[in-house]
Amino acid sequence: MIYRSSIAKVPALLVFIFLTEQIYAQRPIRFPDTSQESCPSRTRCVEIRRCPARRRMTEEPRECGYTYNGRRRVCCPEWRPNPNQAGSQPIPETPASVLDRPRNRPVATTTLANLVRPEVPVMAGAPRPSASEQPRPVVNNQNCGKLNGLQGFVVGGDLARQGAWPWLVSVAIRGRSGRTSGWCTGSMITRRHVVSAAHCFETRDPSLYMARIGHVNQSEANEYGISRISVPTTYVRGRFYDDIAILTLMREVNTDDFSPICLPPSRNFVNLTGEGLTVAGWGATEPGGPLSESLRQLGGLPVMSNERCDSILTRRVTGFRNQFNQGISEGILCAAFMEGDKDTCAGDSGGPLMFLHGDDRWYLVGVVSFGISCAEPGFPAGYTRVTEYLDWIRSSIRES
Repeated sequence: MIYRSSIAKVPALLVFIFLTEQIYAQRPIRFPDTSQESCPSRTRCVEIRRCPARRRMTEEPRECGYTYNGRRRVCCPEWRPNPNQAGSQPIPETPASVLDRPRNRPVATTTLANLVRPEVPVMAGAPRPSASEQPRPVVNNQNCGKLNGLQGFVVGGDLARQGAWPWLVSVAIRGRSGRTSGWCTGSMITRRHVVSAAHCFETRDPSLYMARIGHVNQSEANEYGISRISVPTTYVRGRFYDDIAILTLMREVNTDDFSPICLPPSRNFVNLTGEGLTVAGWGATEPGGPLSESLRQLGGLPVMSNERCDSILTRRVTGFRNQFNQGISEGILCAAFMEGDKDTCAGDSGGPLMFLHGDDRWYLVGVVSFGISCAEPGFPAGYTRVTEYLDWIRSSIRES
């Protein structure tokens, strides 16, 4: 076991999933030494949306860095006019595919531990909406997603500055001694409601958990009790479909510097494929290490299509379809630095996958859910796609 999940503190409720490598529910952020690379000849480093040639390339273009706001940049083939044909198309110089690297790794079979149901009542909200429904805006807040002029992250991963992400929440769990310790991550969408991952709360007794809010260092944050934990009725423990939860705090957050993150207004918000997103959390920073005391962040995380993600995991992970019988469904979003080195891992579960829309507003588009090991080259990580749960989120807030 390369990375140890903090869920090991409650072994009676653990579900270990062994695929080609183990799928870990909780995931910390790892950072590379650099996120900038040079481009080969006849290519130039541009923002991916400004590279029309990528749509005709048979393989993923090589990454070369990120813009100031975390958008992915790639080595884009230069236009090479054909003198014999007017209006000729660019001829790409195809880079080597990261996914075609040989992998020397043992192949294991999928095994599932016996599930143990919690004794406490399950407090679930309404079933998730059907694909045909068009949800209304969930939370009307003109000040959501604002960073008050602060630069929210350092590209390539770094410690977050105080106030950079005012909606980030560290979810702590209370041990038998009464002391609390870091457990998962979440994000505020109102002054009383936190979005996190369902798998963080296999035991749904709210008194076991605490929300730490208002500071990048856990020890300096304000603590808030949790009165309710809601998960979709369709969530199945040990699986990663519908892996989303709403935590209701016992009291409102009343600090002056508080700001919730924006929720997408509808299911058809933005096509995120190819975009560079941002994640943040208090996960461990090295194999087997403790969870981080300070908030860390990672920008420019590339999104891939569900079809490509499903194809990679189906081909490369033994028993993947046994665990994910629906494959990578609409409720899942895949993202990864396919070269490895940078990723989320243990302790970041439930944390936000964030999209900067325009130049000044951040939106919650994903929730950290699962991955194949941590920062494993050639394997994408899975996030719960928030736009598929907007009606459920609205219903959960209304019921609380």
